Amino acid sequence: MIAASRKREIKRIITEKKYVKVNELSRLFNVSEETIRRDLEALENEGILERNYGGAVLVESATVPPLSIRAAENLEEKRLIGEKAVQLIKEGSIILLDAGTTTFQIAKKLENKRMTVITNDINIAYELKDKNAINVFITGGKLSGEVMALYGPETQKSIEGYNVDIAFIATTGITLTKGFTTSDIYGAEVKKSMIRAAREKIIVADSSKIGKNALITFASFSDIDCLILAGSVDEDVLHRLEEMIKVVMC
Repeated sequence: MIAASRKREIKRIITEKKYVKVNELSRLFNVSEETIRRDLEALENEGILERNYGGAVLVESATVPPLSIRAAENLEEKRLIGEKAVQLIKEGSIILLDAGTTTFQIAKKLENKRMTVITNDINIAYELKDKNAINVFITGGKLSGEVMALYGPETQKSIEGYNVDIAFIATTGITLTKGFTTSDIYGAEVKKSMIRAAREKIIVADSSKIGKNALITFASFSDIDCLILAGSVDEDVLHRLEEMIKVVMC
């Protein structure tokens, strides 16, 4: 099989399976592993995939469905993330909760004990309204009715005025080369402000975000202290992630 045909077939396989291994492709096409690595490098340059230890993962363009749909997607994984996240919060802490359906599950799991929560998410603030021991601060900014969250320069200024212990930040996509990405320009700037304001920065995500590449990178792996991750993750991909960041699996 000539190289062009082989690469087309690799594209088909990775589109179907989302992940390929060098040794398996080598046996399938009866070529050396070095030849397969060159094929994967070429496909990576085309933006089709992202190479990792022993193979490659499909790079998918991240799309953001409506809030009502996102809230129901991977709900059990998000609940597990919420349970894990609250274990890291000490009484009296000042925390930031980014807007999102995963961070919303953190709010749901918070005990009614003394702490301060700052958020740009209207639904999170409403969820916490009856937990009287928690001081809740809503950032300023322009309301996006589509996601029920506040964005813009006023939001950023408000966030950066606080001294925060932990920021829990949502992400649309995670790739090994691009880091943490989001589809929203204004949301990216708010996330960067959260990173600047917090002593400890934690990304929360279910495994569906891995391999997805959204419009804007808002953080590299070196910007973040920990990734709380739930769901099924390929062993090789997890190994590569753990080389770059502390990963806490739920």
